Amino acid sequence: MRYLSIGELAERTGVPSDTLRAWERRYGLVRPQRTPGGHRRYDEHDVARVVHARRLTEQGLPISVAARRVTEPAEPQRLTDVPGPLRRLRQAVRQATERLDADGIHAPLRRARDQVGLARTLDVLAVPLLWELGDHWRGSPRKIAREHLTSTMLRSFLIEEIRGAAGRGPVCIAACPDREQHELGAIMAAAAMAETGWRPLVLGASTPWATIDTVVAEIEPTVLFIGATMITRGPLVPAGWDPPTGTLVVVGGPGVPSSLAEVLPTVRVHQDSYSRLPSAIAQWTDRA
Repeated sequence: MRYLSIGELAERTGVPSDTLRAWERRYGLVRPQRTPGGHRRYDEHDVARVVHARRLTEQGLPISVAARRVTEPAEPQRLTDVPGPLRRLRQAVRQATERLDADGIHAPLRRARDQVGLARTLDVLAVPLLWELGDHWRGSPRKIAREHLTSTMLRSFLIEEIRGAAGRGPVCIAACPDREQHELGAIMAAAAMAETGWRPLVLGASTPWATIDTVVAEIEPTVLFIGATMITRGPLVPAGWDPPTGTLVVVGGPGVPSSLAEVLPTVRVHQDSYSRLPSAIAQWTDRA
């Protein structure tokens, strides 16, 4: 991976070096590595953050607000068009969570899957519920325990769904970059793909890039999906990495800079619903 000096970053992004230093110092917009001599070195994800922040300021946002939007995970869309039966099932999951009833969490998920399908269940039930738990239940050990239980049971439910639904179609790999411990988004993406006949291989949380590279070279999947919930320091996809011919690289999650595709043109960014992921990939791979 090639790193950029601050002058090269300024040239790539159109933001002067003095401004880049101020954005780093005041807002933490970029987090450069340092050479032994103390010189800043930037990667392609720093480029993506600066490009994104510059665009937001050009649209009239103060840099303080723009920097927060770039560096903080985005809030998932709150879906309001939820049919009444699904609202009741979501409430059943909430109640089971409050009771620490693991079986009571699985049962409503299965019923929702039977009614609207697995990917739609993720969009209108699981994702809003997880956001609600994480948003409102921070700080209390009692509440954190319930948030963790819900995430754990959703993970176990999805792993079983992937095993049961995976077909004989093309292979996709789902992984999280090194130091990304939140693997649920990547697992949900794999489950959405399995529902449409794909064969997912889930590598899970905090997978070193050398491991991902080795497995991709060995299997040559049709799709490599990288999920990032938090803004990570390391690269989601190293600049200049050359995937096998026929392997599409897709990144998604609130930790992915929206402008990443501009600086890594071989990568596709998916920030839409899970139910739309298979059709997006079908379009990108000419498998519609």
